[in-house]
Amino acid sequence: MKIVLINTSESVGGAAIACKRLYEAHCSQGLEVKHLVLHGDKNSDAIQIKQGGWSSKVKLYLEKLQFWFYEKSADYRFKFSTATTGFDLSQHPAIQEADVIHFHWLQQGFLSLKNIQSIISLGKPVFWTMHDMWTFTGGCHYVEDCSNFKNKCGHCFMLRRSSTKDLSHVLWHRKEVLYNDSNLTFITCSAWLKRIAKTSKLLSNKTVVVVPNPIDVNFFLPRKSKKSKKYTLLIQAMDLNDERKGFKYFIECLKELLATNKEITNLIKINCFGKASDAGIRALGFEVHSFGFLKSKEEILQAYQSSDILMIPSLQDNLPNAVMESLSCGLPVVGFDTGGIPEMVDHKVNGFITEKKNVTGLAVGIEWIINSESRYEELSKNARQKVLDSYSYETISKKYLAVYYSKLQNKIGE
Repeated sequence: MKIVLINTSESVGGAAIACKRLYEAHCSQGLEVKHLVLHGDKNSDAIQIKQGGWSSKVKLYLEKLQFWFYEKSADYRFKFSTATTGFDLSQHPAIQEADVIHFHWLQQGFLSLKNIQSIISLGKPVFWTMHDMWTFTGGCHYVEDCSNFKNKCGHCFMLRRSSTKDLSHVLWHRKEVLYNDSNLTFITCSAWLKRIAKTSKLLSNKTVVVVPNPIDVNFFLPRKSKKSKKYTLLIQAMDLNDERKGFKYFIECLKELLATNKEITNLIKINCFGKASDAGIRALGFEVHSFGFLKSKEEILQAYQSSDILMIPSLQDNLPNAVMESLSCGLPVVGFDTGGIPEMVDHKVNGFITEKKNVTGLAVGIEWIINSESRYEELSKNARQKVLDSYSYETISKKYLAVYYSKLQNKIGE
């Protein structure tokens, strides 16, 4: 079986990391797999497409320029994708040779809906892992509090002039036509996203399978021992200023801890990485170390191994790589009961889960973990075991193989 995995970037963003790890997982099991991307890293095994006269940046700028006429605010510019520009890869050798075509995240000028249709029209088994909600909406990547995706979109809160048949409805209809003429198998990384996807009119009658992302458990290892008496909280995201990541709830949590215990700054310190200012944390009097924006996995591993607890106050998240990485490194996790987070974090077993936006709950979770050294050690041990049991390369590669073979057998029987 020849497999091709397709994603816009090789390493930038959560979907890119997850796709690359699946490539590595398949390779570790001796499978014949290729990794096709628009933006590749230097000296990697990924195949970067030849861009011809149109560069990828021009494609992206053209798509965002088109959306500029519709967007309600610049805040939504990269939270909504029209998929109107891209590259025709249907005749690419990696596509032509493949027995299985596996889409991941395809936006930002990589594949348009028309390009996707041209690949589907080849008649090969096509699988599509959803790393956000875009596949079943009229263009947004996360619906926030909107439920219009359950019908035909329209009245989009991200658009300047929203109406029954606005841009979101037009794009929704294009996806409807695309999906009706295809035999796509959709895959979600979390049961949470599957539940939401099945409430959408686009995917309610489609096959949706749950397969988590994998992680290299032989790389993301726990440190040998805890050296400091203080507990270090780690807060991270590609963009901590993204409201969906809930950074403000972490700040409020720290304020609440201070209000109940003035000596808390002697018990905990903060590590953070990503795009965000740490000034708000420093102003509260906490010791802070900012790693900035980390690119290499070695740097990311160092951030985990120099921390004790991961804080993830996200309001909507699929199956965050940060949670999986932290658990693999033996870090208990404190976060909200939202998205795929409670599928990874078992309450008071390998972390602490509280209701969404419950700042007091986050503070209680931190204090519950740090108040007992033996409890922390047990939580850390359980965190590592969860990943070994559920997310190793071997485990996830085998799950995907079962999904591939199921579709191939059905195709042979037709």
